[in-house]
Amino acid sequence: MTDARDLESLFSTQQTADYLQVTTVFIRQILGKGAFPNATNVSGTWLIPQSDISNYTGMEDDENGDLQQLFTSEEVGAYLRVKDTVIWRYIAEGKLPGTKKIAGSWRIPKTAVVQYIQTNGWKSKK
Repeated sequence: MTDARDLESLFSTQQTADYLQVTTVFIRQILGKGAFPNATNVSGTWLIPQSDISNYTGMEDDENGDLQQLFTSEEVGAYLRVKDTVIWRYIAEGKLPGTKKIAGSWRIPKTAVVQYIQTNGWKSKK
């Protein structure tokens, strides 16, 4: 029997698209290619387990068991006040571990950004 906690860890195609910052069309395409092997179609609505999303991104859940927050290279660049090309270089140099390209754009986990800031002593200027 499925309990309410199990249902909380299921995501619709829209929720999955919002999290990955892609379109629902892209999600349906990768569903068709088996990217989410445990997804279930219930009355025309896909339900995608959180574990499938974590496996797809290659990122572990956060300390609360929730999906990690992801950022684009543009968002990280704006936060660190550097150009996208600098973020791309950081990715290539391995300074932002766990980063993955999804639908042609980089997705950077929050933990990588925090780790980078802690390692490099960078502090946001107000």
